[in-house]
Amino acid sequence: MDNVEKYNAFFQTENAPSADAMVCTLNSWIVLYDKYRDELIAYLQGRYRVSKETAEDIVHDVFVIQYAGREQLTGIVSKRAYLYKCVGNMYLNYIKSAWQKNKQETNENIFFREDENAIHINVEKEEDRKALRNAVQDLPCGIKEAIVLRFYIRLKNREIALTLDITEHAVESRIKRGIAALKAALSK
Repeated sequence: MDNVEKYNAFFQTENAPSADAMVCTLNSWIVLYDKYRDELIAYLQGRYRVSKETAEDIVHDVFVIQYAGREQLTGIVSKRAYLYKCVGNMYLNYIKSAWQKNKQETNENIFFREDENAIHINVEKEEDRKALRNAVQDLPCGIKEAIVLRFYIRLKNREIALTLDITEHAVESRIKRGIAALKAALSK
């Protein structure tokens, strides 16, 4: 009998403990991990188009972090829905940390190019890096997300659309408006 069958058999008995009691044991977390691991990895790969290795890392990290804080997890109605939300949030944290790492490591020219719009910034100069950083931070939230995902994280428009849950046309529009706003801010 594999862990999923044990899990199902466990919850089909009349004397099964409450879901809150299940949260606290290591074995219950192993059963949950075995049950939802592949499903959550497939979700990340399908929705956010991440590699299998990255998806596995994110799912593993979610389970480790949630197990460490398991005492605070009482009252969760649907563990499955909760895990999906955690995995999605962890993916967004992953993107943010990748952007931070890329921002710290960059010591080369940044070249924004979308169709006929282009911005070339020499970021070897500290004042240019600071001006760019401030200009990007001053963009409206949706436009800033699209610009960061496109030019710092280097996602394709399709991947950005899936990540932000918008259409590809909306991504293109946000990027075009962002480039225009950056040109205006940096030409001052």
